[in-house]
Amino acid sequence: MPFDWLRSLRNGLQFGSRRPAMQMLRRRRHARKHHACRPTEALESRVMLAGAIGEVTSFSKISDTVGNFTGTLDSTDHFGTSVTNLGDLDGDGIADLAVGAQYDDDGGGARGAIYVLLLNADGTVKSHQKISDTAGGFTASIVDGDRFGSSLTN
Repeated sequence: MPFDWLRSLRNGLQFGSRRPAMQMLRRRRHARKHHACRPTEALESRVMLAGAIGEVTSFSKISDTVGNFTGTLDSTDHFGTSVTNLGDLDGDGIADLAVGAQYDDDGGGARGAIYVLLLNADGTVKSHQKISDTAGGFTASIVDGDRFGSSLTN
C-alpha cells in the first residue's frame, strides 16, 4: 500500500503540521519532501523520499537517536521547529537541510539554534553543524528569548 509508512508514526506527533517544513528537495529525477513532527511532542523530523509522481517510496526519521544524527538535543529544544532546503551544499547531488531548534539553551534560555544537515541519499544525516550562541562561529549577539532558528527560509 502506498501509505503503509504512516503506520510508523506515533499518536500525537501532528506530522506535517508545520507549513515551513514541507520543502521539496530535488535530486535527479526524484523528489524529496521533508516534514517535521510538532516539536513539542518529539525531537524528530522525517525526510520522505518520493517518486516522480509524488508517491512516498521511503522515509527516514531524524532525531537524537536515529537517522545518523549525532547532535545532542534536550527534550525542550524543539528540534524541527522550522526546516528549509539549502540546496546541495557539499556537491554530492543530494539536497541538504537547515533545521531550527528554537528553544536550544546554548549560552542562555531560549536563545535557539540552527542545525545544518548534510544528507545521504537515503535521507539520513551524513554530517551536521550546529550554529548557536556558543557553536558554529556565529558572532552576532543572541540573547535570552531570541529563539534563533524559529523561522527559516531559503
